[in-house]
Amino acid sequence: MSCYEALAGAYDALTEDVGYAQRADFLEKLQGAIREACAFPESGAPVDNAFLPNGTVRKKLVGSYLLYYFPDREDERIYILRVLYGRRNLDELLREMDLN
Repeated sequence: MSCYEALAGAYDALTEDVGYAQRADFLEKLQGAIREACAFPESGAPVDNAFLPNGTVRKKLVGSYLLYYFPDREDERIYILRVLYGRRNLDELLREMDLN
């Protein structure tokens, strides 16, 4: 699943649960979290999980969702990996992702 598909899925799920004003608020918060991660790549909490190499993936809480990203220090950019509803089973999703 691409980042775009993940964001579209989060947006669609949000569409079913809340109104337009709340969706707009979520998207503003998500954009703010992404901007903060770009400016300060280490600002997100490291993800401690046996399925990830060396804790290189970081996360930020955005409302009821978690933004997972990989800061690439060499290229000075971040890669958005997933935006997940906070109550999903993270271990199962990480097993499905190919991060090596």
